[in-house]
Amino acid sequence: MTLLKKIKQHNTYCQLIKKGDRLVLGVSGGPDSVALLMIMADFQKKENLNLIVAHVNYGLRGQDSERDEKLVRELSQKLGLKVLVKKYYAKKRAGNPEELMRDFRYSFFEEIRKKYRFDKVVVAHTLDDRVETFLMNLIRGSGIRGLISLKEKRDRIIRPLLEVKKSEIVTWLKKKNIKFRIDKSNQDNSFYRNSIRNELIPLLEKKYNPLVKNKIFNLAQQLEEITNLVENKLKYVYNNVVIVQKEKELVLDGNKLNQMSDFWQGECFRRVIKSLGEDLSDITQANAVEFSKIIKSAKGKRQKMKLGAIELEKVGMRLIFKVK
Repeated sequence: MTLLKKIKQHNTYCQLIKKGDRLVLGVSGGPDSVALLMIMADFQKKENLNLIVAHVNYGLRGQDSERDEKLVRELSQKLGLKVLVKKYYAKKRAGNPEELMRDFRYSFFEEIRKKYRFDKVVVAHTLDDRVETFLMNLIRGSGIRGLISLKEKRDRIIRPLLEVKKSEIVTWLKKKNIKFRIDKSNQDNSFYRNSIRNELIPLLEKKYNPLVKNKIFNLAQQLEEITNLVENKLKYVYNNVVIVQKEKELVLDGNKLNQMSDFWQGECFRRVIKSLGEDLSDITQANAVEFSKIIKSAKGKRQKMKLGAIELEKVGMRLIFKVK
């Protein structure tokens, strides 16, 4: 099966793109996003799509960053597509650089989508990215949702290349003689994702199973199906333990929670965090375990726990969550 046919088949199955859709394409200049750009341009004619290209110039690699931007502009111009670029100023920002750049990138994409009243943001994550994310979050102990956090569609973001391997994309681009950029910083294993990609996965392939990427990807797909079933039951379980629900406060019934398994306690905990507007990607399995310990602690013992802007206090058998 050809690459284009594979992607079209995946798109049809997941219903990612509809005829007449208006799409913001996130294009970095690397092989994955260049392939995305060319494939979406091919779809454009047949599906009557309206496309706009978005590029972030991080400025972290000097002239290489400028060359990335230049290539994106040239490819977009040849295809007759409008391209919007935003500069990133790393020196002004404190925190995890990978997360900061990701947040900046998606904020920019969403800003464009809203300004031009487009339907969706399209990004070029591949099968390799999903495997890397699975392993990263498995090691962090972030629970089932962390393992499947990279999905074909989430809110307004879609990923039509998620079932395609990077090696397939590179082969396709070379065969078509399409230029793309290589980010040399991807070889810097001081970055967590790079270490997983360049060190851990090759070790697993060489020593344990050469098809480990496929195995992990298939497991992630199965976990996603299981999670959908869990979500359906969670609605009932969660509503049964909520005593008070306000914009910045939630109170849960500790007696009812205490009758549940650790798994459902953890699921209710995550639902509270999500309801109060905190980022679930920051929640680990260790946090859920701590929550279960608080539930099971002696009735008269006051317990406290803090997660970002959310504070939890146990008073009697009431678990009070407040946004501070």
